Order: sequence, then structure tokens, then C-alpha cells
Amino acid sequence: MPAPGATIAYNGLALDTYPYALDTLEGLFGSPEIVSSDLPRVSRSGMVAGTDYYRGRTVTITVNVYADDATTFNTAVANLGRAFAAPLATPLPLSFTIPGIADGLAAILNLRPRKLSAPYAVGTIGGRSAQVAVELYATDPLIYSAAETVAAIGLSTSGVGLQFNLTFNLSFGGATSFGGAVLLNSGSATAPAVIRINGPVTNPTVRNVTTGQSLKLTTTLVAGEFVNLDTSARTVMLNGTADRYSLLTTPQWWGLVPGLNEIRYFADVTVASIATVTYRSAWV
Repeated sequence: MPAPGATIAYNGLALDTYPYALDTLEGLFGSPEIVSSDLPRVSRSGMVAGTDYYRGRTVTITVNVYADDATTFNTAVANLGRAFAAPLATPLPLSFTIPGIADGLAAILNLRPRKLSAPYAVGTIGGRSAQVAVELYATDPLIYSAAETVAAIGLSTSGVGLQFNLTFNLSFGGATSFGGAVLLNSGSATAPAVIRINGPVTNPTVRNVTTGQSLKLTTTLVAGEFVNLDTSARTVMLNGTADRYSLLTTPQWWGLVPGLNEIRYFADVTVASIATVTYRSAWV
């Protein structure tokens, strides 16, 4: 049974209030699927270790439907069918707060429905109760905080990045900092980010000092132009629509590792440019 105080909703339908009662929830806690690149050794026992990656995550929700009258029951079952109708082209967030998962914080997992079934005959008690199972699949297996963090970083006044005299002005998100910011990923997995670099700026670089990786663009953006770098999709989009991946001359795609991450923003010429880093804490 889900823990007391658990809340869960999908596609506008709350599954923790009358006429629904959560029965079981599988797949949110624990590791998602793993794909391994290990290779067998030639003419020897054992394997050559490769890199393991996460695949997707399957989540199964079992809900008890009960009602005081047939009309309420029929509506409840119909609403389940609408909320979990498949196929669905774009994943929707399963929103939940469950003690023990994502540190008990409000969280989301983006899922698509795969199967909806009623293992027990609908209407087992006078046509007013049923147990319905829903299977969903997440191609992105990470669980994210419902709250999104947006940090604004202005170019360093020196033009070469964060200097010693700016060390004590690092920001934890919210107000604009200059040259650098320290961003917190409260989760257990590396969190992707969307970085927006706003012109005017020449040859900007956004560096994660904590991981030692940089994203550098060789270009000049005028006032009013911007480039979005999506570290999950690994795309570079000018003004949000035009593919400009060729501008990325240092493609060291980084994410925010669990804990604190020092991020620096610098360019060839110091101007009034702002880079915004948008992300959600992430859990496996």
C-alpha cells in the first residue's frame, strides 16, 4: 500500500481521492532498466567492462475504484480511461509526493500510458467497485523535482570568468550573479539543464567547474538574439527555432551532478549579457 500522505495525479486526474484509492505503485522506487556495453573477452573467461546506461522505467499503478452510486462509479471508470488513453505521442508528467521517493518532495516523472486493464470484473459489488491496473513507460527514467530552478548569471566583469574577489558573491539561484553561481542539485542523479545565452555577446562559454566541462560557442550574438543549449537533447537552437549546432566548438555536454555545482560564464568581450540555467533536481 502507498504510504499515508501520498498524493498522485496524471493528466489532470487525482488518484488519491474519492472515488479512487491507490492500492499498489510499482516502479518508482528502485533502479530503471540498464543497458550494458560490456563485451566478452576473446579466448578468455570474463567480460571487458563497458559503460552502463539507464534505459527506460516502467511504472504500474493499481487503483481501487469505489462509489456510492452507479453514476459516480461509471464516471470514475470513464475518467480513468480518458486520462490513460494510449497511444500518447508526448509524455505527460505523473505528479506525486510520496514519502521515501525523491526525498519526499513534490516530484514528476514523464510517462506515456501503455496498458489499462481491470483484473477483477467491473462492478463486483453491485456495480460500484473495481480494481484497475495502469502500466506506463518513461523513456527518460529520471524523477525530477516539481519545482524548477532558474539561475541568472551575468558575464564576469573581468571577461575571463569568475575571479577571487567574486568568490563570496556566488548565488544559489534566484537573483543575478556575475561571473559564476553555485547551483544545488538535491537529487541522486545528474540533472540536465537548459542554458540560454542572451546577446549581445561574442564567443561565450558556460563551464561547470565541478565537472571540468565547458560548452563554448564561436559566434557573435547581437542584442535580442539568444541561443538555447539543451544538455539532455544536446541541441543548440538560435532564437529557439534554428539549429546552430555547428556554433558549438567545445561540445563537452555537462549536467548538474548531485550536490553543489560551480557554474561560470565568460566571453571574449565583457558586455551586458546574461546566461540563464534552468533545471530540476533529479533522482534515479
